[in-house]
Amino acid sequence: MKKLFLAAFAAFALCSLNAFCQEDAQDEKTSVFSVDLSDVGVSTSYIWRGQELGGLNAQADFSANIELGDFSAGIGTWFIHAFQESIYGPFMKNGYQEWDTYAYLGYGGLTLTVTDYMSAPYFNKDINTGHAFDGTVEYYFGDNFPLTLGWNTIFAGEDYEEDEFSSINHRFFSSYFEAGYDFSFGDFPVDFNASVGFVPWTSPYIDEVEGAHFAYLGLGATYKALNATVGLNPAEGNFLWSVGIFF
Repeated sequence: MKKLFLAAFAAFALCSLNAFCQEDAQDEKTSVFSVDLSDVGVSTSYIWRGQELGGLNAQADFSANIELGDFSAGIGTWFIHAFQESIYGPFMKNGYQEWDTYAYLGYGGLTLTVTDYMSAPYFNKDINTGHAFDGTVEYYFGDNFPLTLGWNTIFAGEDYEEDEFSSINHRFFSSYFEAGYDFSFGDFPVDFNASVGFVPWTSPYIDEVEGAHFAYLGLGATYKALNATVGLNPAEGNFLWSVGIFF
């Protein structure tokens, strides 16, 4: 509930800022404020950075955003509940659950995001939820060259190894680099995205492979509300796929 109150307060603050910007006659730039409920739907598998974290799932994203010329900012929360441990496994009473909050700043094609990843059975009061704080730098080159480059690093939270010989724990700073390219074929009504994910050093938070390695090769296709993804984690030899519908 605390996160929901914080999100509501931030949304109110952004709304007030939007009203102020619109009332300032000396500012020629117009501002746009929106509260969005998006990516609401179900998919057969939850794929994250070359891993399948859950099978059949439901998810949604709620955000408050403001745009002022080339500048953008916002906060949001994203939720997922998986009903299977794996797409190949049986249904479970308590599958994988995740509830993230995030904030971002953008200017032109550059976006900076901080995300609090919280994954645990948070509806069970006897289990402490785990947090990992991830910083993302992302750059989109534009519609004429629709390439997106993103670097992610977990800088705080549950991404460390306890040192039995000292009180100082070893932090991994788990990182992930991904390049994605959007493309289509003429008037064919399907949009495609090809992506490559790379782990620059040992990151047990991401997978169990040591050292630098490619963690994901993927191809996604979107037609209206339908989305399909096929991928491969070449380091672990895992084939990944997912089909979903989102609104």
